[in-house]
Amino acid sequence: SLKTISSNAFYNCTSLEIEDLSLPNLTSLGENAFYGVKIKKMELNNITTLGALAVGDKTTLEELTLSPNLTTLVYNVFGGYTNLSKINGLEGVTKFSIMSFSNCNKLKYLHFPNIITAGDAGNYEGAFSGSKNMNITLHLGASCKTIGAFLLSYCADCSMVIICEATTPPEFG
Repeated sequence: SLKTISSNAFYNCTSLEIEDLSLPNLTSLGENAFYGVKIKKMELNNITTLGALAVGDKTTLEELTLSPNLTTLVYNVFGGYTNLSKINGLEGVTKFSIMSFSNCNKLKYLHFPNIITAGDAGNYEGAFSGSKNMNITLHLGASCKTIGAFLLSYCADCSMVIICEATTPPEFG
C-alpha cells in the first residue's frame, strides 16, 4: 500500500543490495530516493512522479519498468546509468528532457509512442549527451512535434536511428 517515497529516503545506502524491487502501488518517487542502492531490476508499475537519479546505483541498474501513467522524464532522470539496458513502460511519456539519458551507453532501443517533445535541450546538453559508443534506435510516435537541439551532443562514436511515425516531420530545436 506504499504510495510515496520522498527524496533522499535511502540516499547513499551503498551496502544495500536488491536483486529485484517491485513497488506496485508507488505513485511518487522523489529525487535520489534510492541513489547509491545496488538494485539490478526495478518495477514501478503505478508511478506518476519520478525524480532525478531516484532509481538506484548508477552502475548496477540493468532493467526498469515504469507506469504508462508517467508523462514526463525530468532533467537527468537516468543520467549516468551505465548498465541500464532496458526501460519498459514508456507509453505515457510525452516529454523527455535535458540529459535524461546522458551516459546511458547500454541502451539500444527506446519507444515513445506518445512523445510530443524529444530531448528538450538547454546549455548545449542534449538528452543523450556524453554517451560513448551508443547505438540506439529512438522510435517516436505520430504525435512527435519537436526533437530538441543537441540530442547527441558530446557523444563519442555514437549512432542513432530515429523512426518517426509523424506524417509531418518534427521540428529540430
